[in-house]
Amino acid sequence: MALFVWGRLRHDLVAMLALLAGVATGVVPTDKVFSGLADDVVILVACALIVSAAIARSGLIDALLQSLAPYLKTTQAQVAVLAGLAAGFSGFIKNIAALAVLMPLAFQLARRSKTSPSRLLMPLSFAALLGGLVTLIAGSPNIIVSRVRVEQTGVPFGMFDFTAVGAALAIAGVAYLAFAYRLLPDDRKAAATTGLSFDISGYITEAKVGPEAVIAAKSIGEFETLVDREVEIVAIIRDGRRMQWPTQSLIIGEGDILLLEGEPEALERAVVKLKLGLTRQHKPPDPETTTDDIAVIEVVVAPHSVLVGRTAEELRLYDRYNFNVLAVSRKGKRISTRLRSTAFQAGDVVIVQGDLSQLPDTLRELDCLPLAQRKIQLAQTGSMILPIGIFAAAIALAIAGTV
Repeated sequence: MALFVWGRLRHDLVAMLALLAGVATGVVPTDKVFSGLADDVVILVACALIVSAAIARSGLIDALLQSLAPYLKTTQAQVAVLAGLAAGFSGFIKNIAALAVLMPLAFQLARRSKTSPSRLLMPLSFAALLGGLVTLIAGSPNIIVSRVRVEQTGVPFGMFDFTAVGAALAIAGVAYLAFAYRLLPDDRKAAATTGLSFDISGYITEAKVGPEAVIAAKSIGEFETLVDREVEIVAIIRDGRRMQWPTQSLIIGEGDILLLEGEPEALERAVVKLKLGLTRQHKPPDPETTTDDIAVIEVVVAPHSVLVGRTAEELRLYDRYNFNVLAVSRKGKRISTRLRSTAFQAGDVVIVQGDLSQLPDTLRELDCLPLAQRKIQLAQTGSMILPIGIFAAAIALAIAGTV
């Protein structure tokens, strides 16, 4: 407990040290050291975290908050909505997973409205804890209590046996947080992240308007409305002809190639939401390469890199090195040429995608320096239907008592 309070060591390391101390003193038998990992509760929590991660990667929560963002102008509205979502999601997925999904969005709202992040994050934490009271699977204590009841009476708690009391407490707590956030300090600023400290300006990426694209036959103005003006169309390539700085009334057509400028997260949201396709060279995928082997990272072009003064097309980067250039950012200058014909300069920040096992050697050969890792997917978000369908089926089976 002293080590937990001290906080200088990772909590998981402290837990392992406590276990080893228990073995060393004979409190824990040596043949039972890892038996806790086979406990039903551990497996249930692990499965809940997997399902939660699938929901997060599906983009459902991002899409929901994006639709609500225009209405969240005040701190009170932001706290109420974020706390309500945290409590609601925590009723059906692990509260830790709900926080992991909602915290980046809280930071984004705080940055947009110049609100202190502490006024959003602490209510978010409280609300996630309150949501853990609502259903059987919402919190580990509920699962443990249910198991003890089975041992004592042979009958477990039902899915919603906790709801009458838990939901009332959660609703009262969220209502209180919508006003009590004023008790929190408003003069604390978020520490600058490694990515922000580089002062990286907007990236330029290319996207093609395919048959399924939402913006086909819509105007530039409608495009900007759909992406909350977070992404800008720098140019449109149509039938080999470039239209620089297109007007708001210009209609986007199927087959157009759009040069988009924005931050990586904004570009990702725009590409996924509007069902655009990133333009990049393609080869038949190696059947032995799985999705987990593909990495998307940011790199800086060093002064003596072979990339300086040459283009991706000229160097045949995909054919020779098996990686794609997804986007480029250049400090102090806006790039308006197509990615394949953009000559790299020293200091350019480039988002590249390639085989994780080959990237280190490739970057060393090209003299490019990887930046500190940031969460970049850039159109890697999966379908919403499959994880939500599996999640709904699991909830239905739990409610029915079938499993």
